[in-house]
Amino acid sequence: MEYRRLGKTGQEVSVIGFGGASLSGEGGGYGFGPMDESKAQNLIHASLERGLNLFDTAPLYGKGLSEKRLGKALTGRREKAFIVSKCGLTWKDSGRIDHDNDPKVCQKMLEQSLRDLRTDFIDLYMIHHPHPKVDIRQTLEVLTLAQEEGKVKYIGVCNVDGEELSKALEVSAIDVIQNECHFFSTEKMERLFPLLQKKDIGALGWGTLHKGVLAGTVREGRLYESSDIRAWAPWFRKSKEIKRQIRFVHDTLFPLLKGRDMSPFSFALHSVLRFSPLSSALCGFRSIEQLNDLLGALDKPVPQDMIERLGRLYRETKSDEA
Repeated sequence: MEYRRLGKTGQEVSVIGFGGASLSGEGGGYGFGPMDESKAQNLIHASLERGLNLFDTAPLYGKGLSEKRLGKALTGRREKAFIVSKCGLTWKDSGRIDHDNDPKVCQKMLEQSLRDLRTDFIDLYMIHHPHPKVDIRQTLEVLTLAQEEGKVKYIGVCNVDGEELSKALEVSAIDVIQNECHFFSTEKMERLFPLLQKKDIGALGWGTLHKGVLAGTVREGRLYESSDIRAWAPWFRKSKEIKRQIRFVHDTLFPLLKGRDMSPFSFALHSVLRFSPLSSALCGFRSIEQLNDLLGALDKPVPQDMIERLGRLYRETKSDEA
């Protein structure tokens, strides 16, 4: 396993991070299909044994089930894991996402996450997504207090642009950001790299496998379990861009990789790990076989010029279909 320093935290984290949404299973909400308790526990333990030390989760994943499963699996192993969790996003009884960054709400969410994770502190606690009606600086005041109390080691923000990050830095020493970062979406993260390097802020990328699109497990017309968000989320089912990406992966990307004896996992990983400011690429793998494939992919780099050429090909595809 390769490790990178996570900004000014000084922590060395595995370049493959455990994406906890994969544990959500029958909890519903934001998850990717059923996963029984024993399989979830075995997957976490196998990840630890193979050198992964960064585990990312959130109350949004499985309506809290991801945090509970991670907390159970890490009992007696807590010192081996760098735990990341978040506040501000959960679920309403109606089944819609509840986006509430009110400081009092985030305080309650932190206390619940500590209980669910069975820990006295969370290594990195983050605002899950800025809210247009709540000043990010107000929410960060709660996180800063929690840090002073020892409930949180480091503070971070997810899904931010430069303006939001600048606001956050006015009231708190932001340690880490986490943004979407995969072959089809690196621009937002890349724009922030100069500022992150200047301030020595760590960077985590989510969506490395793009919900299975870059792993090859997603095909047009595939049917999903009801507990899989891809079965019903409009932003996935009805997205013309995702359908275009699926076609590009199967018609252009995979044939080229096969011709060069390269795996989809190698391409997905190295298309983001080529950015040195990125400390860890979060991957939502769901089996020990996929974990092993990802670990094997680390030792099989993909040339940067090939990644860039495929990026140009995809942009040309978008232009042709526009």
